[in-house]
Amino acid sequence: MKTVLFLAIALAGANLYAKESTFSNFLKALADNAEVEKCLNAKQESPTDAVIYQNADGNYEFEIRTMSKNGSEGPYFQGKQISNGEIQLSLIDGCK
Repeated sequence: MKTVLFLAIALAGANLYAKESTFSNFLKALADNAEVEKCLNAKQESPTDAVIYQNADGNYEFEIRTMSKNGSEGPYFQGKQISNGEIQLSLIDGCK
């Protein structure tokens, strides 16, 4: 599941920022986040939409939506980069 999450996020924004080490570290921190992996595995859901953007401070923020196997929307993940390689994660609507 970690690979699926990383690929979904990488495809969402890697073409624009792949050469920036800050962005690369952000993606790695997100893909390595055990809370996200545990939640997706427990609910057997996969990311369906990932939005990554850079805020006014130059740090990255993200939102990930998931869809369950029965077609209902799953938990939402939101977070922000608080330093190079460190993220702050918010799990919304499940997996608390």
